Amino acid sequence: MRFLKSVKNELFKIFYVRLFALSAIGINLLALFSDGVTDNNNKSHTIIDIIFHIKKYDVKTDSGLNSFTMLNKGFGAWTVMILPLVLGFSYLYVLTAERKNGNVRMMIQREGNICYCLSKMISLMIYGGVLLTFSFGCFYVIVSRFFYSPFTMFPDYAIQLYGKEAVYLIKRFAGIFLYGMSVNVFVYGFAALFSDRYVVYSLPFVFSYLVKQVNTKLLYKSFEKGNNNMIEILSVFNMENIMYFNGSKYWKYNLILVLLCYLGLLWLFYSILKKRYDSCDWR
Repeated sequence: MRFLKSVKNELFKIFYVRLFALSAIGINLLALFSDGVTDNNNKSHTIIDIIFHIKKYDVKTDSGLNSFTMLNKGFGAWTVMILPLVLGFSYLYVLTAERKNGNVRMMIQREGNICYCLSKMISLMIYGGVLLTFSFGCFYVIVSRFFYSPFTMFPDYAIQLYGKEAVYLIKRFAGIFLYGMSVNVFVYGFAALFSDRYVVYSLPFVFSYLVKQVNTKLLYKSFEKGNNNMIEILSVFNMENIMYFNGSKYWKYNLILVLLCYLGLLWLFYSILKKRYDSCDWR
């Protein structure tokens, strides 16, 4: 009961309405300004540009302009890259304020080290998942308003490609929730290791970006060389696989890896707090 109460209190603190709304708006703006289509002149047009000039496009028959395609493109490379900066912002805002005010030791004495660290981790995972799922849902409503569903445009092919529409959407939203939960592993780790607010705000984004770039370059080289073993290994470290709830072995390995990282960082955070005998204000 004490643990559940701690999680509830943490969620109440980080689900700050204004920050949640601003974060969701920011994610949707990033999605809207993602590339939606490339014309015959090899010029890219953003999704928001297509929406504002919708009459120029044949959205009724062009299979590349369906709502599912726009949904996937909106939550593509650029949006995904910025997520570590957005999903954990409210958590870091609350955490840095607690450290600055010197309230951490009082909370630890009341809850205990392990309960404090675990409630922080669980609340951050839930917040990341809920925020990204809510943002994804808002973007789905937007693209559904302006673009036709593939199940309306080409139903037979859509069923072959996606399966049943309701099942696909349920899996998609579930994958988005798990991905939002997973991305915040960087936030939890760096917040446990560092005290400077500017460092903990920026490092999750920087580290996530570097991991993605290194992984992508190594994958390209492995594809060129036809090194299938290396491709399989690198695919495990491609966190974006979690976003697509397909049940493949890579998806399962990705999720297991993230959970193991969370557990390792939980132990690290607990060890750091256990060795501190000051007020834990991190100033």
